[in-house]
Amino acid sequence: MTRISLTPIIDVVFILLIFFMLASNFNKVGELKMGLSKNLVNHQMKTLSLLS
Repeated sequence: MTRISLTPIIDVVFILLIFFMLASNFNKVGELKMGLSKNLVNHQMKTLSLLS
């Protein structure tokens, strides 16, 4: 019975892995910008002033 050598298959997998790692674009995760409504900000300010 003929056995398949795994060494060439593993080599090809590692070469493909390295290729796709180098060819891909790594984007930096930007900060999430959220705009708060004026009503929400006013409500939070009133709540904070009542607590102090």
